[in-house]
Order: sequence, then C-alpha cells, then structure tokens
Amino acid sequence: MAETEPLSEADWKEIAERTRRGECVLVLGPAIAVDPDDNLHTPLTTRLARCLADRLKNALGQSCGIVNADDLAHVSQVFCDEREFGRGSLEIAVNDFYARYDQTTTPLHRALAALPFQLVINTTPDYFMANAFKEAGKNPQAEHYDYQSELQRDVKLGRDDCPVIFDLYGSRHELSSLILTESDLLAFLVGIIKKAPPLPQSIGKLLADVRTTFLFVGFGFERWHVRILLHTLQAQLPTYKSFALESPDFFDDGERLQTMVYFQKKKFRFSPFSWERFATELKQHHEALVSKRKAQEPALPTTAPLAFLSYFREDAAAVSDVEEQLHVSGIRTWRDRHNLRGGDIWDEKISAVLGEVDYVVVIQSRRGEARFQSYVYNEIREALSRQKTMRSGVSFVIPTKIDDCKNLPEFERGRIQTIDLSLPGGVAALVTAIEEDWTRRQEVLSRQAVT
Repeated sequence: MAETEPLSEADWKEIAERTRRGECVLVLGPAIAVDPDDNLHTPLTTRLARCLADRLKNALGQSCGIVNADDLAHVSQVFCDEREFGRGSLEIAVNDFYARYDQTTTPLHRALAALPFQLVINTTPDYFMANAFKEAGKNPQAEHYDYQSELQRDVKLGRDDCPVIFDLYGSRHELSSLILTESDLLAFLVGIIKKAPPLPQSIGKLLADVRTTFLFVGFGFERWHVRILLHTLQAQLPTYKSFALESPDFFDDGERLQTMVYFQKKKFRFSPFSWERFATELKQHHEALVSKRKAQEPALPTTAPLAFLSYFREDAAAVSDVEEQLHVSGIRTWRDRHNLRGGDIWDEKISAVLGEVDYVVVIQSRRGEARFQSYVYNEIREALSRQKTMRSGVSFVIPTKIDDCKNLPEFERGRIQTIDLSLPGGVAALVTAIEEDWTRRQEVLSRQAVT
C-alpha cells in the first residue's frame, strides 16, 4: 500500500537534523509558484500555458492543435512549431509573463527561506525563492543547467547564509537554456542521462550521494518524465528517507498511487501535508533542535585551547559534527561561517586569526580532493609557514580526514601524521593529540614562570 500517514515525530526530527547538517536538498516544483494574490492558487505554469493557448486560438482559431491548454510543455511545443510564432517569440512571451513577478515572493517561500538550506533546486523561471532569501537577510547565488551548452560552470556549496538556487530547467538570464517545449524536455533528459553536458560536479555528487535527503514540495510526481530524471540522478538507493509533499488531488488518482509505490521502494515518504503548515512546523522543529544543542554545549573558558578549522565548503555538515565533539571535549574552535562578520576582509581576517589560534585542524575529504582552487590551500600555506617558526616538537598544523581520501601534497611533503576521523575513536584521537600538546606547552610555560 502507498504510505500517506501524517508525519511522525521521528520524521520531523529526521528532517530537522538533516536540514541542520546541510544534507537536505530542497526541490521546488511548479505547483508552489503561484500569484500570491490568486485565491485559487493556480500555478503560474498553468496560467502561462493558458495565455499562450489563447494567443494561438486568436491567431489560428480552434484548429490550432491545442489538446490540453493547461499543459505548458504541450502548448509551448505547438506555439514554437507555428511559423507565426516560433522559439524566439516563445522566449519573449515567457520572459514577459514572469517579469511581472520579479519583485514578488509568497508566504511559503518566506517560510522555507528561514531554514538553513544550502541548495535549492528550482524548476520554474521565477525569482520567488531568491526574493524570500534576500528578505531573510541571506545572499542567494543563482546558477542553472543549460542542456545545450557543452561546459557547465562548477557551483560552490556549503553555506546556509549564501544558499545556491540551481535552476534545473534553465534560467531567464539565458533564455535559450529554458526547458519549455516537449522537445526541450526530451533533449534535457537525454543530456542528463548521457551526461552531455553533465551537471556541475558539486551538484551531481550531492544529488547522487546516498546520504542526501531530498525534500520535494509540489514537485508533481505524476509527470511522466520524473521517474527517468530521479532514476538517473540517484544511481544508488539512499541511506536516508526523502520526503515529497504533494497537493491533495495527487492522492485521489489511482494511477498516481502506483507512482507512490514505485518511489517508496526508494525510501520516499509521500504526504498531503499543507505546504505552508509544513514549512512552519519544520522551522519550529529546527529551532528546537538548535536550542537543545546549544544548551548541551559547555561554556568553555578563554584559557581552553583554540583550534582553527580549515575545510572545504562541501564538508560543512561533517565539520559541524567534529566541531561539536571538540566543544564537548573542552576545545574551542574558530570557524569561518560562525566567526566571520559581514564586511570582514577574508584574507586579512584569516591571516590575523591564524596568528592567534593555538592549532590549525585541516579537514580533508574526497569532495575536497577534486578542488584545484580553494581558500583552504591559502590557509594551509599560511599555517605551515607559522609552523616553521615554532620550536621542534610543538604541534600546530594537524591534518585530518573524514573519509578514505588521499593526503594533500602539502602534508605528504611535510610528512605530517594525518588523523583519520572516520575511524572509530578518530575524533577522540584528535582531542588527545591537542590535549597532550597543550599540556606540554603549559608545562614549558610553568617552568619559565618559575625561573
């Protein structure tokens, strides 16, 4: 049977925890992009389809070939195929239609923007989510997939104050990239399957990562191409559940229940939950989780050792767990996302901090292995330079890794021992290394004070 029971308390806790860790990808479907003044909540894609269908009927009469005036891909295909209109006219019509909403957002998007999502996959050419993030004081980064381009610019992920909005079906900033017609959709699916062009590397890895949780809101799982798309993106069965919130009429259709059964085998949980109520309750669970964690963290004295955490943005969630364990063990941390303030000049601030901290813990990973450019390398160079000014036997730079990646060349050359945090007791070994070195330092200072 297809599972449509209300979300349990365990479900809420799981979604909140995955969101907090930065391992929950928000996927926004066409059903939630509505005119905020429309009491009927008709999706903008449906309204656009009807506008295009009216233009065709006015120009060509009832014999224009429209079968379903609510299906945007179908209507766009007919519109594009007519000599009187064509692709150029279609792109202009789409851009003009959405332009009237460029400064608009909705209560649902505002509620979602309050949560710490680092990646949002958008499937409609509106700016609702970007506007909501800006209202929440965040700095959203816009990226998109272009099914006609051979090269895809890579995307940097990993900060919830600078979330990435990835327009999967193209962007109005580049109208030719938009997936509008049925032919566009087929070409898009072929491109995704053949990886020609591939998705940006960081996006592709995150989507295929078995640890990633997806939160689909109004995605439209009844559409024929969704199985192909998700099957391609998720090559392996996920470790954690994903959640799909659909409108009530989705659950009234027998054929759609077959779709639910198919995806539930892949750990998808479907719910007819009110979207705005869901976002509000998720925010409450997230805030409760964060408050509980803060209450459990000990208040560390300023005399406790201070460790700078150097890591690749893609590993932010794993680093949060390491950081929490260090705090519990009495070790203070300095981390960019928590300690940098707006207006700080990165190079100057980091250079100053590296001159003040007691340790630099470099966290390596497979995700970071593929990065040829990152501030992490600059941090490592400065830290190793300071290490050279210290007496023999003093630890300062401590390389670690959170998976089976290779050591960065800087540590291979320096023959510095790397601590594997992925092993049982790995973080405890890091704590021990810092505590033992810190004790030696304090003993030296004590002897100097006596003399």
